[in-house]
Amino acid sequence: MTVRGRKWSWHLASFLGALATGSLVAGPSEAGLPPPLPAVAVPVTVEEARSLAESLFGCSVGRIEEDARTLRVEVEGCALPCPLDRVRDTRCGRFRWAPDEVRFYRASSVAPVSGHLARNRVVVVDLASSTAGLAHGSLHGVLVFATMDADPRSRPAFAWYLTRLGRSLALDLMDVNADGSLDLVYTYSSALVGGVRLLSRDVWTVSGLVADRLVSSGDALAGMAVGAFDGVPLHQDDDEGFQRGAWHVEALEPSRPLAMVIERASFPAGMGPAWEFQVVADLGEGWTEVLSGAPESARGVFVEGAPTGTCAPAEVPAGLSLGARTWLIRLETVCREVRGASKRASGLRWADAVRWAVAARRTATSGLRVVALGLESAAAAVLVGAGPGPTGAGSWTGGGGPSVIEWGVAAVLSAHVAWAAHREVSRAYDPRFADPPAWSEFRAFPALRPVTEPIERAVRLARRWTKRDPRATIRRFDWLGVDDDPR
Repeated sequence: MTVRGRKWSWHLASFLGALATGSLVAGPSEAGLPPPLPAVAVPVTVEEARSLAESLFGCSVGRIEEDARTLRVEVEGCALPCPLDRVRDTRCGRFRWAPDEVRFYRASSVAPVSGHLARNRVVVVDLASSTAGLAHGSLHGVLVFATMDADPRSRPAFAWYLTRLGRSLALDLMDVNADGSLDLVYTYSSALVGGVRLLSRDVWTVSGLVADRLVSSGDALAGMAVGAFDGVPLHQDDDEGFQRGAWHVEALEPSRPLAMVIERASFPAGMGPAWEFQVVADLGEGWTEVLSGAPESARGVFVEGAPTGTCAPAEVPAGLSLGARTWLIRLETVCREVRGASKRASGLRWADAVRWAVAARRTATSGLRVVALGLESAAAAVLVGAGPGPTGAGSWTGGGGPSVIEWGVAAVLSAHVAWAAHREVSRAYDPRFADPPAWSEFRAFPALRPVTEPIERAVRLARRWTKRDPRATIRRFDWLGVDDDPR
C-alpha cells in the first residue's frame, strides 16, 4: 500500500496504528540518573573502513575513494550470505544480499548509547547492490559498537533498513526516553515507483546493544521490482505536489521522556487546508498519543474504537507538573482554533483567504509552523480559484478568474510558502552527510506559474542547444528545481 494518493485520514490512521500495534516501544525509565555525557566526534579512518568492509561485511576490498564526507569502498567476492551475518541479533537465513559498494560516513562519534556509562562507537553506513532486487537495492543504517573502537570482532548492533535507492541524511543523538543513554534519531531518504521521493525519521534505542525502534514512521514494503511504503514519512514529493513535515521534542519534566511533536501538511492546497499533527509522549504508562489534530472530514478515523484528530487530549497523570499541563492545554486550544478555521471553502474568496491567513498567523506563533504553512497555502489557492468548488466542479467561486490584486496576493503567499517549505525539508539534511535538495517547491503553486513556466521553457531550450555543442555548459537553475538534465 503506497502513500501516494491516500487521503489525509489514512496518513493519520497509519501513524496512530503504529501506536496501537506497538511500533512505539517504551524505554525503561531511570529517574535520578544524571544526563548522559555528550558525544565526542571521532572521524572514520581509511583503515577502519577497510577493516569493516573486509572483516564485518566479509568482502574483498578494491578501490577506496575519499571525499569530505564519505569513504566509498568498492567491494567484491563477499563470502557472507548478507552483510547482516556478523552483527548482533541478526542472521541472514535464506536472505541473500551482496554489496558492490560500501559507503562509510566520516562523521562518527563515541557516545553512551548502550548504557549510561558506556562509550560506544557509532558509525553510519550505506551499502548498494547491483544484484539485489530493485526494491531493496540499498541497505543502510547505523552501526553501534560495544567499545570506543570500530572493532568488527565485537559484533556491533545495527539499526538497518532495506529500501529502494535509500541513503542516510542525518543522525542526531539525544536521550529521548530518559533512561540515561543516548538514542539514535536517524533520517534517511528512499524512492518509490512513480517518482515518489520520501524522507523518513525514526528513533532507535540501543540499550544493552539491542537495536530496537522506539518511534517508527513506517516500513518499506519490498516487491520484486518496486517499492512501497506503509507509514507516514517526514517529507514526500511526487508529480502531484509535495508534503512537508516537522519533528521536534519538548522536555516536559527533567525525569520524564521527551514529548515529540510531529506535523505534516500537503501542498499546494486542494479543497482547503490539509494538515495534521500529533503529540506523542510517555507520561508513565508507555508511549502513546497525547493529543492529535486534523481538519474536520466526512470520514473520521478511529484507533481502538476512539476517534482521533479531534483535538481531544488524553488523560494525564496527577503528578504531571503545572508547566507540562499548561503546555498541553495551550496546544489543545490552538488545535481547536485551527481545526475550526480549517473548514472547506465557502465560495467567497476573500472571506476564506482571510480566515485561513489569520489562523496561519495564530498557529505559527504557537510553534506549529508546518500546519501554519498548510493554512497559508490554502489561502493562496482560494484566491486564484485553484481547486474544485464545494459542489465538486469549477472554481471555488463558481466562475470568473482572479483579479490582478487577488493574483498578486496569492503570488506573495505562495512564494513565502514555497520558500518556507524548502527550508523545512533542508533542515532534515545534516551537512555532514548530504547537501540539501534543489529548489523545486516553486513549481507547485498556480499563482507562481507566470514566472516559473517561462524560465523552465528557457532552460529546456538552452539545454537543446547545449546538446548540439558538447563544449557548451549551462548554469543549473537550482532555485526552480530544474536540475534533472534529460541528457
